Amino acid sequence: MDLDADMVAIARMKYPKIRFFQGNMIDFNLIRRFDAIVCLFSSIGYVRIKANLRKALKAMARHLREGGVLLVEPWFRPEQWDISHPRSLHADSMDLKITRMSLGGRRGNISTLDFHYLVGTPEGVEYFTEHHELGLFTHIEYMNAIHNANLEVFYDPKGLDGRGLYIGRKALK
Repeated sequence: MDLDADMVAIARMKYPKIRFFQGNMIDFNLIRRFDAIVCLFSSIGYVRIKANLRKALKAMARHLREGGVLLVEPWFRPEQWDISHPRSLHADSMDLKITRMSLGGRRGNISTLDFHYLVGTPEGVEYFTEHHELGLFTHIEYMNAIHNANLEVFYDPKGLDGRGLYIGRKALK
């Protein structure tokens, strides 16, 4: 599931045998239940505010079967967000070169990111930008939101990439 219809269309073209849905993690309803739901790559930060964090986790919990598991990879916590240095990533192959530089900012508990891309191909070089805003939630806010979604909550401090991993489990009845 993705909020961006264009991303869903790309996924459907690449993987036509998999069902993809366009929707908002805050209030989606797929009218089915799952054994596992994953919210990775820090996408939970796009809910931006605590009220939406609670709504999103309740929506996810509603879609879990009894005994089902929810995995949430968090965005940075407020004390972790570092805006002091620009960052860059590079991809380099024979016919494709990509550089992404980012500058971070902050407005209260909203982190801002401005990505600047240079994409080089044999046809030329393109430049474009993206602006992102993600909520900065504390550990306690994540724990409480998962608990308030009626899930048993566990925390793995290492997680998948060093930011931790929140694990919610729906009780068996």
